Order: sequence, then C-alpha cells, then structure tokens
Amino acid sequence: LEWVKMLQSITVHELYLYPVKSAKGFSVKGSSVDQFGLKLDRRWMVIDEKNCFVTQRECPKMSILETQLGESFLELSLKGVGNIGVPLSIFSGKEVLVQVWNDKVRAKDCGNEAAHFLKKALGSDYRLVFMDLPDRKVEGFERIVFPFSDSSPFLVISRESLDDLNRRLEKPLLIDRFRPNIVTKGALPYGEDFWEEYKIGNIVFKKLKDCTRCQVTTVDQVKGVFDGKEPLKTLAQYRLRNNKVCFGQNAYHLEEGQINVGDPIQILKESPHSRV
Repeated sequence: LEWVKMLQSITVHELYLYPVKSAKGFSVKGSSVDQFGLKLDRRWMVIDEKNCFVTQRECPKMSILETQLGESFLELSLKGVGNIGVPLSIFSGKEVLVQVWNDKVRAKDCGNEAAHFLKKALGSDYRLVFMDLPDRKVEGFERIVFPFSDSSPFLVISRESLDDLNRRLEKPLLIDRFRPNIVTKGALPYGEDFWEEYKIGNIVFKKLKDCTRCQVTTVDQVKGVFDGKEPLKTLAQYRLRNNKVCFGQNAYHLEEGQINVGDPIQILKESPHSRV
C-alpha cells in the first residue's frame, strides 16, 4: 500500500479519560488498561427518572461538568455551583437496572448527595450511577465487555484527521468535540481508517468499526451549548458511509497493560481500502 510507505513513525500523541459518560474529560500522560478499557473510563453515568442514560444530546451543559479522579474518590465540579467528592467505595451502593442505548445493565446508585449536586449543576432530577462489573458485550464478541461508552472501549482519532477537517472549516475545532481516548500522530489524514489491528506497548488493538458521529460534536465544549451545524455539515460532504457521518474508529483491545503518551504504534494489519 502506497500510503503505508509514506507513513512516518506513528505514536500516541494524547490520551483522554472520561470517568462520567458525556461529562468533561481530561488528558493524562499514561493509563493502565484493564479488561474493560482505560482504567475507570466511563464507569459512571448520569440517568434520568426512568433510569435511562443522559448525554450531551439531551443536556449539552454536561460538557462543562468537570471530572477528576483521586485515589479514593471521583470529583465532580461546575463553576458557580461548587464540587462534590463521590467515594470510590460507593461500589457497595444500591443496585439499579439502567438503560444505555439498547442495553439494560446493572449499576450502583451513588447516593442522594450526588443526585442533589447534579440537580444544582444540570437543573434536572438526575442521578449518578457506577458500573461495578461491566457486562455490556461489544457487538459480535461475547467475551469482550465494556462499561458505559457508546459502542466499544476505545475511540481512536489521528491528529492529522483533525487537522485536515479544520482546514475545511471556517472555525477550527479542538479535539474535545470528538471525545477520543487515543489521539495518534504520524499518520496520513484518516490513516486510522485502514488500521485493522495494531499494537501499543504490549496491547493489541483491533478496529471494531468506523465511528458514526452525532449532534454531540456540535456542542461547544467550553460554553455547554449547541453551536450550529458544524462539524457535521462539513464532514457530511466527504465522510459519509451508509448516510452516516464517520470520523475516527471504535476499537477494542485483546490484552491488559499500560499505554503512555509517546508510545509507538505498530500497525499489524491494514485494510487495502478505506471504509469511508
């Protein structure tokens, strides 16, 4: 493949953790990878009164709900509202059955104090839940389980893909619009489309599918409001597959271990044709 010959060394450029599904994440220099993905990534989720998942699609203000992980607690904070520490020992909380997309899964309720904070921060009667032992199965793989992320343990995007998109936009966007876990550097734009199998450290990753994008990408991640039709409008001009906008790849992993910013990425198997 000609594009492979043109590649420089590909590395992990950035890593992002999102402890609470659809809330603000943060960058890390490295992370352990357990059987479910990056450690504690999207293990918490906000639910409504019907125990159904809530995201920026319904509540764009979630984008400014900040998260941090301490040794023994999850911290939630919002400017003008304050902060709260949710003990990791909440693993013993009340068990509830919650809905995330088409899956109904068991989770632990994080208590009334957390619910009260969400009421103040987001303005609705929401509750926070934690997935203690993930049992959601990656589509087509009975033995691969993951927590509250949309469809797989990892979302991978290359820096070059974002740069190419930004050259097409009037107003360049930051990578936070797309909420990736792994941002790579050193490939051609959309090179990740071709990566069927690759290795970071001692961990082999496999592509599940191209990531279809929704209106969350139109949320201003600093202001917490919807911000027009971009980038979906521009992406739809050249990144459509089956009438769905695709950007980045959903991936899963075969081993546990550690990944760090700067780690080289070894492409083990590539597809001769992009799926987009």
